[in-house]
Amino acid sequence: MLNSCAFIVIDSGFSREILTQSKVPEYERKGFKVIAAWDLPRDKKFEASDCLSEHQIDEFGSDPMGHGTIVLEKLLNCVPDAKLILVKAFTSNEVCRTVWNAGEIAEPGWTEAYVWAVEQAKSRGMVSVANCSFGGVSHALDGTGWEAHQVSRCTGAGKPGHVLVAAAGTGDGRATHGSLTLLDGENKSFVADQDSDCEYNVWFGLNQIPPYGSRWQLEAWQNGAMVYSADSDSVPGNMWNGRQQLKFRLWGSSRVEIDVRREGGWQYEDGENPGLKVDVYVEGARFRNWVSSELIPEPACFPAVIAVGLQASIYSARQTELDRKPDILLPGSGQISFRIPEIAAAVGQLLARHPRLDVDGVRAILGKFPQ
Repeated sequence: MLNSCAFIVIDSGFSREILTQSKVPEYERKGFKVIAAWDLPRDKKFEASDCLSEHQIDEFGSDPMGHGTIVLEKLLNCVPDAKLILVKAFTSNEVCRTVWNAGEIAEPGWTEAYVWAVEQAKSRGMVSVANCSFGGVSHALDGTGWEAHQVSRCTGAGKPGHVLVAAAGTGDGRATHGSLTLLDGENKSFVADQDSDCEYNVWFGLNQIPPYGSRWQLEAWQNGAMVYSADSDSVPGNMWNGRQQLKFRLWGSSRVEIDVRREGGWQYEDGENPGLKVDVYVEGARFRNWVSSELIPEPACFPAVIAVGLQASIYSARQTELDRKPDILLPGSGQISFRIPEIAAAVGQLLARHPRLDVDGVRAILGKFPQ
């Protein structure tokens, strides 16, 4: 017996035309196949005991960017009778992220909507698969942080009945991740070109045990003038992974140099003096040096998420290894956003037949190179 599967799509929006298109006659009078929706920019939820009404569809349906409409169309080509839970999660071409105030959520982000959507499906006795055709470099990209925590509430090893599928990124090798190692007393510089306002996301000691007591200084220079500075004494460890993170924004088109220096004399208790790894992530600039090929954005980089890319694209130096991201590499070409629904559809079919599968079980069945 097949279980009913809800397809959760989190994207820029969805046009009224795609929402009212129907290939299943029994849905034509019930507001198509949408069973719940959340408009995050307006923070308005649309719920119904069955399907949304025509009035609700009229109020919810819009997609200024046009991206989510295409994604949904691709999904419906694979699963014409899909039952949908939709999240409009973009404003000003950026995904809505959780806004905090004094330790409390002031504005919900896409992960709050994601958790809500999974719970909507569970409350109806449905398995579910989520389709996320977006990515970002706002956090540690190591599976820690609030968004990774939210995702792991719903999916992961031993959590059956739901899987999140996400795009592994552009895959065009763009130089938006810089990474270097500072030895005792060393000074090195990242050089980047930015075309407009840009935020830099800097991490110290990611994926390593940082040298005990390691101290550093950072200066950012824009067109030859120092515009930002920070040091290890002024940056506390991140609550999620204990590593030091800082963010700063620079304005306008310019050449940017980020100088990082490590003070000497610090080492492990056993006497070793290892290097301190420094990573810089950026979306609106391109590095000229210290370029890292490791660039799979959030949420695709999270361990509990199935990251999907293209075999012909570049995401990391070890991307073809079975235990490395992306989890799935598809043949052919095209924009990866519009290929993700193929995997979401396959996952939905698997969960409908085998509701006790968790994300590891789904990965094992689909394999690295599904046909």
